Amino acid sequence: MDLWTGFGRYRCSKNGGYAALRMVNDCDGARVTYVWARECGRGFVSGRCYNINVDRVDIEGSTSDAILLTLGSVNVQSMGGTYTGQGIVHYTCGTGCAIYAQNLGNGGGLVSGGIYRLTPR
Repeated sequence: MDLWTGFGRYRCSKNGGYAALRMVNDCDGARVTYVWARECGRGFVSGRCYNINVDRVDIEGSTSDAILLTLGSVNVQSMGGTYTGQGIVHYTCGTGCAIYAQNLGNGGGLVSGGIYRLTPR
């Protein structure tokens, strides 16, 4: 498993669809200790990837989805942190996906202060 100790972006694809951290196209087996994103299109995106662990997210002011899990991702997990912006989306996320993140307000998703938990299907 690859280990990335931290990842941050400022205004990456603002008002667009790209993310501060984007893992797609059969990415398999990575651990990211920290994702920091400010005013990006999205904070963290996974698409058709497997066995990805993100220890903590700090996503603020996303102009699209704060966290997007899509296209059959399997065992993709974000284990803690906070977000603001448009919230969390999980189209067609496969088994073993989980997001534990607190919404600090300013956007869609749960009410301010809520903890979002995406449980495996």
